[in-house]
Amino acid sequence: MASSNDTGSKPLLWGGIALTIIMALSPLGLIAFIVLVIAGGAQACQPGGSTPTTSQLSAEQAQNAATILGVSKSAFTDPAVQQKAQLVALIAALQESGLRNLDHGDADSLGLFQMRPSMNWGTPDQIMNPVYAAGRFFRALNDVSGWQGMEPGKAAQAVEVSAFPDAYAKWIPKATAVINDVAATIQPIAIPVDVGWTGGSQGAGGASAGGGVQCPVSGDARALAGELVKAIDSGKLYGTTPDHLKEIRWVAEGKTVANCQIDTRILQVAVAAVRAFDKVGVSDINRKCTGQVEGAGTDSLHYKDGGGHAIDFFAINGQPLTGANPPSLELIRALDKAAPADAMGLGQRQCRMAAHTQATFTHFVDFNDTCNHVHVDVGRSNL
Repeated sequence: MASSNDTGSKPLLWGGIALTIIMALSPLGLIAFIVLVIAGGAQACQPGGSTPTTSQLSAEQAQNAATILGVSKSAFTDPAVQQKAQLVALIAALQESGLRNLDHGDADSLGLFQMRPSMNWGTPDQIMNPVYAAGRFFRALNDVSGWQGMEPGKAAQAVEVSAFPDAYAKWIPKATAVINDVAATIQPIAIPVDVGWTGGSQGAGGASAGGGVQCPVSGDARALAGELVKAIDSGKLYGTTPDHLKEIRWVAEGKTVANCQIDTRILQVAVAAVRAFDKVGVSDINRKCTGQVEGAGTDSLHYKDGGGHAIDFFAINGQPLTGANPPSLELIRALDKAAPADAMGLGQRQCRMAAHTQATFTHFVDFNDTCNHVHVDVGRSNL
């Protein structure tokens, strides 16, 4: 759908990685790295990440506990306040849902904390997002005057307003054990912008509302593609005509289709986008696979060197991208945070200049491109 001029003038390498946990090289010679993702609808770490385990919880409960603990680290930086907030949130979730993301409950109650859309806790989709639910709980807790000095059960009741106000305290030993077991290993998870967080201290480890969630991203192309296929099947990741999503499916299936491969770094970029947003539209990946010769033609990184070294995003959360409008800038910020320390190619420079929205990038080298998408590429030798 989108065309790319793919011009530029500086070297593009994915070398030293500032936010990287150095691991063993994969057979492809790629290094697994930590991706820092903007939480404009962000989820907790998805497949490819790891959840610290504790004998106190099932795998499902442990993932949800990790989400709550991670969000708390973006909400409160004071260690004592942070730990108190963690305890209050965990006992509330243990009582209300058993630390499960329930799609049912009393009346219209939903999610980890059994929040009710009819009581202005958010939409059903928001409440069913554990990151949003945790952030929304902490927002409500922070609005309770003097909560830091309350008994944990009373603080939980002040948020939940339950018909059983004394039910929370019995979960304190279990919640305390979970905090002691895993809290120190959890990375901050940013509070989604739609939570409306305004209180507390932001940015444990540098996160903020619209800040970051750290999720390990595999260097294994097939594992990355498998995660993306799940997003495709759920409708979270979608495409246009011609169909480039089939290229992702072939990688996930371990098929080698001539001229239809995808650079593993592009799969990592796609995973970062899918983890950061509720819906992601992709128009172009490997144009050699589909026979498209447009924009920069055979010099495009969509096409040259076997193709698949670029990706075009045409929509985020249902909003079309121009390379300069707010959803475009949100995507660019997310991917800029997700990048290694060296540069990626980014299109639409003149679109942002014309709209007076040119941003400062850490990892992107940008160039002129058509204003109907956001183009990202890797492996370039002429930037």
